[in-house]
Amino acid sequence: MSDYVLIGATELPAATANIYKNSLLSNQTVLAVSWDQVTDTSMPITGYLLQVADYGSTDFETIFNGENRPSERQFSQSGFITGAKYTFRVITLNYNG
Repeated sequence: MSDYVLIGATELPAATANIYKNSLLSNQTVLAVSWDQVTDTSMPITGYLLQVADYGSTDFETIFNGENRPSERQFSQSGFITGAKYTFRVITLNYNG
């Protein structure tokens, strides 16, 4: 039996609308964030990527890969510099990417 590929004839999923800082779990060097679930889609969501960049930069780095884990919508990471500004974005994944 040969391998098979699942291809969905649909658009890429919608962007996640909101990212929230969890103030109870965050401190000067640890940041805890969560984001809304994407529900407006014609194919099931397969996961999320959380990316961060220095404020004003477009050089984003993936800090959370939730591929194949669509129910995981929160993440904490240490090592942030006190007083520095960062930009976060969430990428929603489905079978098309």
